[in-house]
Amino acid sequence: MSPYAGSLLLQIMPTIRATVMHTIKPVGCEDHEEMVQDATAMAASMLDSCERKGKAMIPKSVTFYAIQAARSGRRSTYGGRSDALSTAAQLDNHSIVESMNAPLSGDGNLTLGDMLADKNDDPATHSARKMDWDELMGKLDDRSVTVIVGTAQGYMNLDVAKTLSVSPPRVIKMKRRIADQIKQAWGNHVVAQSIIKPEWRKAMENHR
Repeated sequence: MSPYAGSLLLQIMPTIRATVMHTIKPVGCEDHEEMVQDATAMAASMLDSCERKGKAMIPKSVTFYAIQAARSGRRSTYGGRSDALSTAAQLDNHSIVESMNAPLSGDGNLTLGDMLADKNDDPATHSARKMDWDELMGKLDDRSVTVIVGTAQGYMNLDVAKTLSVSPPRVIKMKRRIADQIKQAWGNHVVAQSIIKPEWRKAMENHR
């Protein structure tokens, strides 16, 4: 920036300060002094751009556009709206900044982080259970596998019975026999173990 452009910037700074301080509301953690400095930086950039391109540097026009940019949410470091934390995005109500640890309204035991976190097993538990199931399924006959798969997919006993060409009571007996085989393989506490919370979730709750 040349000395002449610098002198023009000094001329428009009082107008920028007065306008920003009284007509533009800060967003988020911004304050008026920060906004004055930012609008001044945008004005300096406009003057420098005009000078480099050989265009006329009109103080009133530069002042107007710098203030309008500040009012619309543009800043010297970023002028877009794709950043959720940007001033422009927050002015447009496109984003809301929330703490992941803040309790959800109506339930003080749950946080936003709890709702977004994966409720499934951790990878180690998931792999171990898959290995157990693969081993068990390999020991069952085809009809028993059909019963397990059909039940897992939500089919009723009548539907499974039609697939196997047997009666619904027969399917119930087959389920009981399969249940006994599962208990023999994994123990009588298999049902209770299947609903145990994943280790990552218990650790998170213990440290809360």
